[in-house]
Amino acid sequence: MSKPQSSDQLRNYECVICKKPYQAQRYIQPKQRYCSTTCKDSRRSCTRKQNRAEKKFNSRFEDFHKTAFALWLFYEIRQVGTVEVLRAIKTPEDLNNLYHVYSYSHRCYGSDGASKRSYNLCHVAHRKGHNDVIGLLHAQNLFTGDASYNKSQLNRPTDLSVGMYITRSSCKPKWDVDKSFTNAELSELVRKYLGKAVFDKWLIDLEKKINLTTRNRLAREIYNTQRKGKGSPLPRNYSLAGLESESLEELRRLKTIQTGKEPSSFQYGDYSSSWWNVYTRELERFAAYDIDALHRSNCIEMLSCIRIIECLDYFSLGHSVWNQFLQYKYPRTELGEVDNSDDLVSNDIESLLGHIRTSSFNALQGNNPGIELLKLRIRKRFKVLPLVPNLDQTTCLSYAPDVFWSREYESFIFQTERDWSTLQALGFATADDIDLARATLLDDLVNAHSASVFRWRHMNRWARDVPEWVTVPDIDALLAAA
Repeated sequence: MSKPQSSDQLRNYECVICKKPYQAQRYIQPKQRYCSTTCKDSRRSCTRKQNRAEKKFNSRFEDFHKTAFALWLFYEIRQVGTVEVLRAIKTPEDLNNLYHVYSYSHRCYGSDGASKRSYNLCHVAHRKGHNDVIGLLHAQNLFTGDASYNKSQLNRPTDLSVGMYITRSSCKPKWDVDKSFTNAELSELVRKYLGKAVFDKWLIDLEKKINLTTRNRLAREIYNTQRKGKGSPLPRNYSLAGLESESLEELRRLKTIQTGKEPSSFQYGDYSSSWWNVYTRELERFAAYDIDALHRSNCIEMLSCIRIIECLDYFSLGHSVWNQFLQYKYPRTELGEVDNSDDLVSNDIESLLGHIRTSSFNALQGNNPGIELLKLRIRKRFKVLPLVPNLDQTTCLSYAPDVFWSREYESFIFQTERDWSTLQALGFATADDIDLARATLLDDLVNAHSASVFRWRHMNRWARDVPEWVTVPDIDALLAAA
């Protein structure tokens, strides 16, 4: 029987996972020192996660230079001739914000014709401005705006108090690029400039892969169909690289041969967004940034002007334009008579909307939007109605109390409060007027709540349009939450 090992023969180690000291009889490699099976399994799990992350990155980076976002990024870099246009991108969140700004602009292209975009991704500080200035690619320096307005600003002097920019003299020559750089080379250069801690982490953490361009997507679909032996045969066998070098028209022709039907084409008009929704979103985004005080203040002021459009409803009822708080005042002739002709009213409204649209673009780009003049014009064209919504016309209070109180109550209060703040900012109401309207509205809500509960409980069971087990929330809790 062998003698047990003495304690002085044991080796002292430190666990590479939990850093606890432990002892072992044999020599262990430094990277394999674990105090327990739990720490050993934890290291294996981390290794598997790292391998999956590396595989995910390689798959996405291989196709990155074929995506629409990358092509836009490379176009901007080639225009200024240096990768340092990305100097403001310091974290993966900055790069992710830039990607989302581009994606939103891509979704709301719209169209004024068959193939002409009505929206552009505009710069606050110009891409190639005066005085050796280069506008940076950053979410705080880009916004979605009208293409026609954007082109009219090309020769505008650069305002150095707004936007994000650098000077060309501060750029290092090693980051310069020219038109001879391929997309794959630019992809590697961008990764090298931003660093793996920023670029790699951003690409791995994306919820889904970035969409390929239409041409690359069609090329891959045709190649996969040909490789699997499906569809009608093509005139010859194509390689993936050969298909990617073909024009979009040729790829559409080959896809038609394979499937027997013509592939769907992108139409700008199918994805158009209303301009006031576009500008409202962008103004809200810039109002939340920590930017120049005057620039941010103009964006906040313009929000109150553009939200007038959100709450306006257009009805063909005697040419009336109204919402729950405002009423349109018809223009008057030289004799002081009301002129409600179709052409005059339509032209007057379109002129006002065009003024709001132009001022919104100017506010986003850091120009003087002329907010005071716009507010005076709005106050001249509208008169304020009672500030308390008429709850008697809200049928859901009487016939389906669970629908209103459980799902629509919060949005109703939010919309009303936002309309009130808009009216106050435009000078239609004072703070005292809104406080009085708020107190009156709460009293009306209490009465409407009691009426809806009474009606629902005393209805014939067969006539109820809500389940029997639905209960109306307590009014005190609702008012406290509001």
